Amino acid sequence: MIGFRANLSTQDVMIQLKHDVVDPGHGTGTKAVLGLDLNKAFDNVSHEAILNNLSEIGPGVRTFRYIRSFLEGRTAEISIGDIKSDSFALGGKGTPQGSVLSPFLFNIALIKIPPRLEEIPGLKHTFYADDITLWVTRGSDAHLEETLQQAVNIVEELAGEAGLACSQPKSELFVVRDKPRGLHARHYIPPPPLEVKVGGRPVAEAQTIRILGLYLQTNKKNRVALEKLKTTVNATVRLIRRIANRKSGVKEKELCKLVQAFVLSRITYATPYMKLDAAEKVRSRL
Repeated sequence: MIGFRANLSTQDVMIQLKHDVVDPGHGTGTKAVLGLDLNKAFDNVSHEAILNNLSEIGPGVRTFRYIRSFLEGRTAEISIGDIKSDSFALGGKGTPQGSVLSPFLFNIALIKIPPRLEEIPGLKHTFYADDITLWVTRGSDAHLEETLQQAVNIVEELAGEAGLACSQPKSELFVVRDKPRGLHARHYIPPPPLEVKVGGRPVAEAQTIRILGLYLQTNKKNRVALEKLKTTVNATVRLIRRIANRKSGVKEKELCKLVQAFVLSRITYATPYMKLDAAEKVRSRL
């Protein structure tokens, strides 16, 4: 589990994916990455599952009672202008959005899943809140398919016990293959797509997958990531130009802070984990 833990961040996931999927020499043949999404996770997570798992951890009576009182008896009101509804109970599921405790409690609800996934040979995984990433980099297509399906079955089973369900439409399957070169490439016949089912329905293979801000493409290029980065940076630069000029506007020192916060931070977030070819390196400088 990566999300909302001390000294861990989304870039820890990117480092693992770069090492296992992007960099050459770490597994040959077919590599598969499955991005699982839990449907409305923070709204549906079961209070009972949180408290049961918390009890097994043994945080102490005072901490347990504090968290139980935090979850129980929550109410809400709906207001439109001057009209306000009566208070109504929110029931035994969901954690308050924006609360500092909610990410921790969500991790507690899913704490039994990672140990079960670690029992599957060849499978690697990360959890960042409700984004679950599973990948396999070695073995035949049949092995990859079987391994990922076994992992999905475990996630669906244990997530279901916590009141959660995987979203098949929002889940993505990314498969990258080492295609033959030279004479063998002329007679290359692509193998059938992998079939991994979520909620009983197969997940379609995607040409591009986005994992916590890192884009991967089946052709091993970075065009999608660079184009999106270019669009975002150009839009930010245009906004900065509107508030800065030689005679008036924001001072240079403050502009440097804005560039650092909204431009350089975007560039340095994911590009260190891409494998850029010579042409892409030139394009990234433009």
